[in-house]
Amino acid sequence: MGESGFEQSMPRIRAYSTIGERCYDTHDWQAKGRINAIGAIFEFDFITVSLFEDNVNADVFYAGMTQDLLLKLSEQSVIVMDNASFHKRVDILNAINASPCSFEFLLREMQTG
Repeated sequence: MGESGFEQSMPRIRAYSTIGERCYDTHDWQAKGRINAIGAIFEFDFITVSLFEDNVNADVFYAGMTQDLLLKLSEQSVIVMDNASFHKRVDILNAINASPCSFEFLLREMQTG
């Protein structure tokens, strides 16, 4: 399970046109905000994905975990999360422990050389 986001106002900076012809376009440069997503993937398929216009914080992540993901997982599923501090909030971990699922955090790879 994880979260990501993207700006809605990111314009394309490349375009295509017929050879020898100039490419023209217009763009509305008004800021349109940010869309954030929380989702989970199992064997290359989405189990769930939710989109938000607000920032993802521990409260939003907790709601996504308890009201969406945990209801869709089969018993003995393992939830893998990165090491974001709000993933480690006690009520989030307690909710997973109270379910038939378990969790693991990604390990940061050691830099060598």
